[in-house]
This record gives sequence, C-alpha cells and structure tokens, in this order.
Amino acid sequence: MAEICWTSYQRSHIEVGHGITESEFAEAWHDPGREDLAEGMHGENGPYTKSLGSTELGRLIEMVWRWQYGQEFEVVWPITAYEVE
Repeated sequence: MAEICWTSYQRSHIEVGHGITESEFAEAWHDPGREDLAEGMHGENGPYTKSLGSTELGRLIEMVWRWQYGQEFEVVWPITAYEVE
C-alpha cells in the first residue's frame, strides 16, 4: 500500500482551496475501482497521473498526483484534487 505524503502546500491548496481532506484523498486513491485517466509530463516537475476515485461516502474525486521514485516503498505526492459533480 502506498504512503501518501502531504506538505503544508498540499493542505492549503487541496484541503482549504478545494475542500478535499487528506483522508478523502487517501480513500479515493486507494479505491479499488480507481481509474487512472491519463499520464502527463510537467516541464519542471516531471511525470504525473490523473485519476478518478470515490471516497467511502461516495464522493467522486479527480486527483492529480505523482510517484516518488527511488524509495523502498511506494510514495504518492498529491498535486491537486477536485470533487466531480
């Protein structure tokens, strides 16, 4: 199971700015039905993945995140997340 890492920037941008909590992001990311929609490349920050997953309460979340490579375990860094209505 991947560890999802947060910094104060993610908390401010995602939780405060978009209303998606850390636990909701984790629920949607670990959703067995999560669908990876696209992969892309950011000019400065490298590869990212866009996914769609649901929280335990059924809230549909679109997430943009990236892997941190070179670790002994999987580390996910959230970039942004939005509720899909």
